[in-house]
Amino acid sequence: MYIPKANLTTDQDEIVTFMKEYSFATLITTRDNIPVASHLPFTISRRDSQLILVKKLLPVLVNARYNILNLL
Repeated sequence: MYIPKANLTTDQDEIVTFMKEYSFATLITTRDNIPVASHLPFTISRRDSQLILVKKLLPVLVNARYNILNLL
């Protein structure tokens, strides 16, 4: 993904702080060729020099959201 220089940061502490403050990600899936976006909370931690993102996915919730969208 292209990131303009004005928005680029390489300071890992700043990145982790931002991710902890805004700890949601968007998971995009498709069903019957229809895109479905689900906003999911996650946790972030460090292990050695790696950043670890953790999210337990519940397929039922993703499918439920798809079914709700079909009703609209």
